[in-house]
Amino acid sequence: MVNSFIIADLNSQVLYSSVFNFLDDPNSREEILNYFVQKVKKEFDFNVAVSSNINMDFSENSTSDTESKGIFNVKIHDVQKPVVWHSYCGCLYILVCDKTENRILAASTLFSLIRTLKDLLPKIINSSFELVQKADVVSLIVNTFLPNGQLLFLNNQATQLLIKDIQKALR
Repeated sequence: MVNSFIIADLNSQVLYSSVFNFLDDPNSREEILNYFVQKVKKEFDFNVAVSSNINMDFSENSTSDTESKGIFNVKIHDVQKPVVWHSYCGCLYILVCDKTENRILAASTLFSLIRTLKDLLPKIINSSFELVQKADVVSLIVNTFLPNGQLLFLNNQATQLLIKDIQKALR
């Protein structure tokens, strides 16, 4: 099961989040989501530094075009949580999963989510503000690909049918 889906910019500001299953106090949710974003931002910075062989001094212009991805574990409240993330067009897309979840399926689902967001909201390439303005569309896409936080095994044809259903719902 996916516990949460988060979209953050490269300044570690949460632009969108969808929480499916956290047993913690709702008041601490924002703090926990920010914690995950900070961890992913560190991983992203490390990946960029390693791939470009430069110092850890980044400007947003140099890293916004960098596409990177990864999977790592984060321990929170004595529980390991696998975090699957992918950076695209200046945003970090994050899935926080249960420790028994299929990480490869989570990475594939995350990629499908990003591709669908890019196709249905083409302005996100130029501005992450589009994600905030179109939160209802983002929510529809997320809830279609992750119903109640469950990962779906989808082939290409099933994915295309889901995208057509989303497009019908948006009309």
